[in-house]
Amino acid sequence: MAKLILLVFNLILSSAFSRVLSGAGLSLFSYSFITVIVTNLISSYVSSFPILGVAFNFLSLSGVVEGVNIVLSALITRATIKSLSLRLGKS
Repeated sequence: MAKLILLVFNLILSSAFSRVLSGAGLSLFSYSFITVIVTNLISSYVSSFPILGVAFNFLSLSGVVEGVNIVLSALITRATIKSLSLRLGKS
């Protein structure tokens, strides 16, 4: 009986651990991807509108850009994990 409990416990842990690692990898990838996009957008806006450069520099120094990147990558990760957990079949 103890071996059966250990087997079930190991299966649950391995599944949870693999989901945590896949979520962490996905969020790291999406964070780096969003950081590149946001940085390019800011640099294009600053070159087009020089007056906005001061405002974007202030937002960058205050950490708003990093906060937006973290929130967007978390949303992308959650949506991806949710979509991967969907299964096709009869309801």
